[in-house]
Amino acid sequence: MVGHCERQWHFLFRRFIGGPNSLTRKKYARKRLKNVVVYGSVRIFVRLFQKLPRSLCFFLLTTIGSMAFYLVPSARNRTIRHLFQVYGKEMSPAEIRLTAKEVFRNLGRNAVDVFRMKQIFENDPDRWITCVGLEHLNSAITRGKGVIMISGHLGAWELLGGYIAKKGYPLSVIATPLSDPRLDKMLVNNRTGAGVRNIVRSLGARRVLKALREAEVVGIVMDQDTRVDGVFVDFLGTLAYTPVAPAVFAMKTGATVLPATIHMETDNKHVIEIGEPIEMEITTDRQRDRVVNTLRCSKAIERSILQYPTQWAWMHRRWRTRPEKHGTKVIPESFGFSVPFIPVAPKERLATGGP
Repeated sequence: MVGHCERQWHFLFRRFIGGPNSLTRKKYARKRLKNVVVYGSVRIFVRLFQKLPRSLCFFLLTTIGSMAFYLVPSARNRTIRHLFQVYGKEMSPAEIRLTAKEVFRNLGRNAVDVFRMKQIFENDPDRWITCVGLEHLNSAITRGKGVIMISGHLGAWELLGGYIAKKGYPLSVIATPLSDPRLDKMLVNNRTGAGVRNIVRSLGARRVLKALREAEVVGIVMDQDTRVDGVFVDFLGTLAYTPVAPAVFAMKTGATVLPATIHMETDNKHVIEIGEPIEMEITTDRQRDRVVNTLRCSKAIERSILQYPTQWAWMHRRWRTRPEKHGTKVIPESFGFSVPFIPVAPKERLATGGP
């Protein structure tokens, strides 16, 4: 009896006061609370913004973005640090801080039409979205080997795929499920409602190859540090762990790789820019080709970010994974610069750290 009571007291102490797993439980509780708040907020915004005037939606979310700059210090400081890393020699600290604040404001502005995505695509998407470079997509499709459309988290990136699908192009996107399954389901339904097929990243290789062999379009966002097969290439002046999927699929199938990004103009209208095909280099050294072609793809996305810097998600831990200090190789100087790289498989990734 005494032993039973003692075990109960130990359980209660660890459960409500502390113990070896108390920190883990607190983190889990905070994460669950965050998910509940985010999911609830998104549901409210989606329903509310279907009824409110678009101009009022912009006012509300731009204000919320400005508030988030002050209320979310971790994201604010990371944004400022990353901007300083890239623009430290060009901008003063005050200018970088103002730019960081504009990043948060634009994140709110670009979210407006993502919440109103159903309404936009059910009516006249061309009223709010203009596409430049569609001829590159048409030309690539006529080759009959499929198209890999690479993009980044720039502007209202969810609208990009929806617009392409609504124009009649068969489009699938590779996506990593969100940590909250309810929010992930809502996002996937938003995509499929616009005609975009969703391919789960961890299970999608066969579906991607099938789509490309059927001369379809596959969208891949490749500007984040994620747990996938990747290599280290230069990105905005610093080595960054970058997915190799676009390069690997292109080399395997002969598909055309096109960069495509979206940004918002001052009149609150969106512009999609589809660039010229990115030439894939294929030699007998396949590992080198993976790196060289991934670098070319990454540089295409980088150019758009540098053109519209306040519309990229600078708060993401883009340079979190760092390369080893030995065993490096060098990309040939014919590319205009030399940069060490280390191919790394997902299971071999280093302990994270840095920005």
